[in-house]
Amino acid sequence: MEDCKLKSLLGDVVNPKLTLKNAVYLCSLLSVLAFLFFVNFYRPKLNLGTYNSDHLPDFSFEDVEISQLVDGKLKWQLRSEYAEIMKKDDHAKLKTATGKIYDDGKEVINFKSGFATVHLQNSKMSLNKATAQFLMNDDNIELSAETLTWDPKKKQFIGHDNIRLKSKLATLYGDYFYVNVPFKILKVNSNSRAEVYTDYDKKN
Repeated sequence: MEDCKLKSLLGDVVNPKLTLKNAVYLCSLLSVLAFLFFVNFYRPKLNLGTYNSDHLPDFSFEDVEISQLVDGKLKWQLRSEYAEIMKKDDHAKLKTATGKIYDDGKEVINFKSGFATVHLQNSKMSLNKATAQFLMNDDNIELSAETLTWDPKKKQFIGHDNIRLKSKLATLYGDYFYVNVPFKILKVNSNSRAEVYTDYDKKN
């Protein structure tokens, strides 16, 4: 009988289940209060710069290849690590591009560019910080320029600014250059100059 009274007395003084429940409730209450305090007093710094969705591309691609075929014949081929297309501007922009131009099924020009633009309707290509190589039967010619443009309708490759055209026989410099495909006319002008190699220069 005394044991029953003792257990009843201890149960009134210490109830483990009741103590644990109160502790959980107290922790939850403190967490809610801390969150409300944080939300009420913390003001994050927001970058409220202008955002214009018109500048976002309609499509973007990685490791992309673009080609033009006319009557089943490959006219040019362009590869890029990244490309984006703007439908309203009707062009594609490509980064770190390499490409080839063909004539009658044969590769005649290859090129590299840090940044390229392809107009989707007329297939014109604009290349920035570009280098190119003209594949000729007896002597390949290397070209570098600030900008290069390929006009498929005229079959003409045009360069602007800081032109450097190098072959086995000479190096030509200028600010404007163009060549027709097939290779019939090659012209450099506007502040142009030439360095012609002698036999001694070519051997050394």
